[in-house]
Order: sequence, then C-alpha cells, then structure tokens
Amino acid sequence: MQIKRYLQFWNSLLKNQKLIDQHYKSIYEIDYQQLREYHDLVIFDYDDTLTCMHGDLPDATLTLLKHIQSLGFKVGVVSNCMYARFLKLQKVFSKLDIFISPNRNKPSPEGFINVSEHYAIPLNKAVSIGDRLGTECYGSSLAGVKTIYLIDKYSTMFKCNTSFPPLNWLDKLERRIYFGNDK
Repeated sequence: MQIKRYLQFWNSLLKNQKLIDQHYKSIYEIDYQQLREYHDLVIFDYDDTLTCMHGDLPDATLTLLKHIQSLGFKVGVVSNCMYARFLKLQKVFSKLDIFISPNRNKPSPEGFINVSEHYAIPLNKAVSIGDRLGTECYGSSLAGVKTIYLIDKYSTMFKCNTSFPPLNWLDKLERRIYFGNDK
C-alpha cells in the first residue's frame, strides 16, 4: 500500500468528497448490461472482491467474468498482492484474456492507468469495482475513473477467509466515516 496516497485519501474522506457512484452487496448484483451502454472496461480488485482473501477464483466468479466479456467488455485486475502471487494470478488471468496490472501499489493510480493503457481504452470509459474505499475506490478516482462501485467484502458475504484484522477494522472505520453508519 502506498502510505502517502492513503493519507491523502483520509484528507479527502474528512472533507466529505464524493468517491463512489454505487454501493452493492457483491459483484453478482451489478447490472453489467446497463453498464455496457457507457463503458468498455471493467477493472476489478482481486482479494475480497472477486474471491475470498488469498483465495482462488470460484466457479461463479469465472462464469461472471466470462459473461462480462461476452457483453463486449475488456476486463482488468489491479491487486496489492505480493509479487509471487501476482505471477500466479497472471497465469490464471492470461488464460481468460484478462490483464492484471503489474503495478500493485494502491491507492496509487498507476495500476488503473496501466490497465487502461494495455487495452487502449480511456479511463472515462471504465468502471472500477472494489471492496475498499481507501485503496480501490480512491486509487481509481485518482487515475480518472469516472464510475466507481464499492461492494461489501466477499469474505463477509460468503463467510470465508478474511483479511488481516487491523485492515478489517480500518475498512469499517473508512465506511463509518464515509457513509455515516456501519455499512
């Protein structure tokens, strides 16, 4: 995680700046057909967005990704995972014709920019989907993504591996300040 940018996120959070366009329970509730009218690229976070923390892609997510591609979208992934895990994910995603950015330092915008450049699709035609306000949502906002969706953590929705407890606490704090409740 890029600490300097993350602290800038807190500054924007405390100033009540709009960061997301929609909040959903999961990636499975989003109407991708409707998104297709104005978007050509979907950029996902990996852990706790597409699967459990440090998990493999479940069949339901694989089916969803193929469906999204069948609608005409290009799909990219930006993750803060360690390099060894990035290499493993890169092999998985390359078989699916999905680009995973080698820039893994959210909330830095570089990963989102990298996905946009890879597909030659401007970021104003992208939608970013992730589970963290301070990393995916803020990083994609810095990159220039105009449509940003926040989802609830995959691990919470599907009762599986969760992230490091202090990160869970931080995520709850971010949401409480942003939404003004326990969302």
